[in-house]
Amino acid sequence: MKPLEYSTHHTLQCNSTMPRMWKPVLWRIPLVLFMAFLVPTLAKYKHINRKIMPILEETNSYAVVFDAGSSGSRVHVFSFDSNLDLVPIEEGSDEYELFLKTKPGLSSYASEPQAAAESLEPLLVKAENAVPEALRPLPASILEGNASAILEAVRDLFMYNSTLKCEDDSVSILSGAKEGSYMWIAINDLLGNVGNEYKDTVGIVDLGGGSVQMAYAISESAAATAPKAPEGDEPYVAKLLLKKSNYHIYVHSYLSYGLLAARAQILKALILMEARNTRSQLLHLAQTWRNAEKQSLRSSMLMKHVRMITARSMEFGMVEVEMDRRTYIWGPVFYDKPAQVGFINYSAPASAKVIPSFFMDVAKILCNTTFEDASKYPKLLDPAFVCMDLVYEYTLLVDGFGEAFNY
Repeated sequence: MKPLEYSTHHTLQCNSTMPRMWKPVLWRIPLVLFMAFLVPTLAKYKHINRKIMPILEETNSYAVVFDAGSSGSRVHVFSFDSNLDLVPIEEGSDEYELFLKTKPGLSSYASEPQAAAESLEPLLVKAENAVPEALRPLPASILEGNASAILEAVRDLFMYNSTLKCEDDSVSILSGAKEGSYMWIAINDLLGNVGNEYKDTVGIVDLGGGSVQMAYAISESAAATAPKAPEGDEPYVAKLLLKKSNYHIYVHSYLSYGLLAARAQILKALILMEARNTRSQLLHLAQTWRNAEKQSLRSSMLMKHVRMITARSMEFGMVEVEMDRRTYIWGPVFYDKPAQVGFINYSAPASAKVIPSFFMDVAKILCNTTFEDASKYPKLLDPAFVCMDLVYEYTLLVDGFGEAFNY
């Protein structure tokens, strides 16, 4: 199977033509701590008290984005010229982004808010160093974030331990609806789709650790009859005016359908099956492939049991509106495992378009791979879960989302 040349069908798209510096920014886990310091250009301030801020030949502005999700924390620093075009982060460099990450995520510090805030400090120091010193104190806009005691601790860190400007109300909750809308705008703008008819835009599916999220444009009539969100939640449909075109974006986040959450649900079901003396041979998925020759994972058995367990334990109930077989862009978690074993080549010059069965076809190969043979995939992470993950991704698409991907 050739990397990124699996199929010509236009349902799932892994876009490798997208500028590299944008890839980490486009896919986020819902309920993240998302803080964007938008640092203006010095050119706008060159007449301000020159004793404090002398005129410099600095025309760039900077954006510092902190993304602290459940599985890890990340920081992105971008630089823009006076036309707001992205430029290299440093003069003479070909890097358009400073990107750093750390683990674990903030959710690992649920009872230790101070430790949660301190986990971001190394990223904060690196981000500060990437921004010219004279620009750091300028007025900043900080966007949405997480909640409760952790939120307060992180706000204090940025207000009192950073030279970047931070206001009292700068850190707040990033809702799933806003996140999905931002994601849809970013991808479609990068692809040149904003301004087109809604049917000529792409949909977005982002698989995270704890949830999966969809965002796609629908017709005005479909928006009028779309399901209502529970009281207190943001509406599922966001109305946007972009480049003189009106869009109705249907956004829905499904908690507990993320990859790590699914693993937990499936393993729990497997353990219960073992406790009931069920003839399940899948318990070794929670282990590390001991006795590899006897425990190579048989794909036919895996497909049958994991799909059955997934359907029972996850209780799929996706509520979609006017979902058709347009092109959908998938978050990188979907193709992490295929990329780790060489079925997807990030350096390929063109986009790849695949159908859901791609994940099952890759699973058929890897499910019959022993631990010894798996050593030929040095980039493969969590080998004990590779089959489960791929089968779950396939099951989520065809059983969870249904008709749009069920072929």
